[in-house]
Amino acid sequence: MAYQSLALKYRPQNFDEIIGQSHVTQTLKSAVGTGRIAHAYLFSGPRGIGKTSTARVLAKCLNCEKGPTSNPCGKCTMCREITGGVSIDILEIDAASHTGVEEARDLIEKVKFASGAAKYKMYIIDEVHMLSPQSFNALLKTIEEPPPSVVFVLATTVAHKVPQTILSRCQWFVFRRISVQDIVSHLLKISKAEGIKISENSLYAIARHAEGALRDAEVSLDQIISFSGDDVKEEDVNALLGIIRPDFFHAFIKGLINRDITSTIKLIAELIESGYEVENFIKGLQEYLRNLIVLKDESNQTKEIDFTLVDLPGEEVKKQKEEATVFSEEEIAWMLDVVSQTQKDLHLFGMRGQERLILELMVIKLIKQREHEHTPEEKGPETPQLELKKGEIQKRWTDVVEAMKKEKVSLSHFLKGCIPGEIKDGILLVVFAKEVMFHRERAEERENRESIEKILCKVYGRKLRVKFIPGENLADVQRSQPLQQSEDPVTKKIIDLFKARVIERKKIG
Repeated sequence: MAYQSLALKYRPQNFDEIIGQSHVTQTLKSAVGTGRIAHAYLFSGPRGIGKTSTARVLAKCLNCEKGPTSNPCGKCTMCREITGGVSIDILEIDAASHTGVEEARDLIEKVKFASGAAKYKMYIIDEVHMLSPQSFNALLKTIEEPPPSVVFVLATTVAHKVPQTILSRCQWFVFRRISVQDIVSHLLKISKAEGIKISENSLYAIARHAEGALRDAEVSLDQIISFSGDDVKEEDVNALLGIIRPDFFHAFIKGLINRDITSTIKLIAELIESGYEVENFIKGLQEYLRNLIVLKDESNQTKEIDFTLVDLPGEEVKKQKEEATVFSEEEIAWMLDVVSQTQKDLHLFGMRGQERLILELMVIKLIKQREHEHTPEEKGPETPQLELKKGEIQKRWTDVVEAMKKEKVSLSHFLKGCIPGEIKDGILLVVFAKEVMFHRERAEERENRESIEKILCKVYGRKLRVKFIPGENLADVQRSQPLQQSEDPVTKKIIDLFKARVIERKKIG
């Protein structure tokens, strides 16, 4: 008997075996069970996720000798013919090779003939978006009002290319990418059935490489088994699929942690010389940093890690969780920005031979910036810092605004509409009115916040962090702003005598 590939051997034979598309299978099972069979269906979604397999299962449900039934027996003549792809009443058509209007007219003529042994005649048109506009126009009436017991199933990976006139005549089902966890479970089941020894790390590598396409994962597993035999090694999986091993990323992150430019650049050289795709490295590093952010958030909580958020085996999660503790969330987000910018640079300037230089510049930027942020500034002899009173803080706020005007004029305008409060544990509280919350949002941006804190350090003579808080309304905030007390002794005496305060000052004459 000829060898049968894993993708064909383990193709779903009923709705319960279709993985990751319960929203589709449940609806179709209910429709078959209640006899509400539509004359046309459109299945859309990425490649390799079960669109044509679902169409075949639907054909069996409608034509099983026990049916129509939502659970075909798989043993009767019609079920076996459909499974083997030899039924004359279930026609699979590749639209890419039947794009012309003549093929569409030929199909229309065939539709008129009654089915042979089947109760329902089904036309499965794959990649239907490849049909020409004339072909779509020719099929409109037939799809809208086909002969009794004729069902059309249109499948496409690019739904937006299907004309609205066709979409409106079909029941449309959107198929989803299959999760890494579901793919791993399916591959593990196949491996056990085939007697293949394979590690969890290898299964996860194959599943992530498939990017949600179960068929791709099955084909990759088939290829790896052909190379490795019954005992699959993790290094064989990485080599055959061009996957950069996890240890490489661990070493890269370790180089960043230790601020070791030499060893990290050597890793880049190893990557280039080994023939790996630079784009795969960038995507892998982005995913790695993204996982660190997720694990950093999870590590602050007592609950169990949600493994579906990171798509990693348990051992790898533990390693990355330890690395996540070294960085702050802001730091990881910044590194992710740098890597994303490098990806853009590669697309713009990544001529052959320049990829290495661009990646090395990325490494230097990542390490030098961390070094700058974490190296403590040299301090002279410590001088005692006098406690700043609230009045003094507010009095100097105009100096802050003026100093900011020299740095960023727009930011100085934002600061005019707020008032400083008190300093608590090295944090200056600054109040923004609710009417100018946009100003607060702009001031909260990382670059603007750093500029403000730099000016505060100059004006107040100490390192301060800033926290922006909302006030009630603009009028209240403006009333809260203290006017500078007049140096005029008469005015001072009046204020002291009547326990008054200056509300407004006008120049007369």
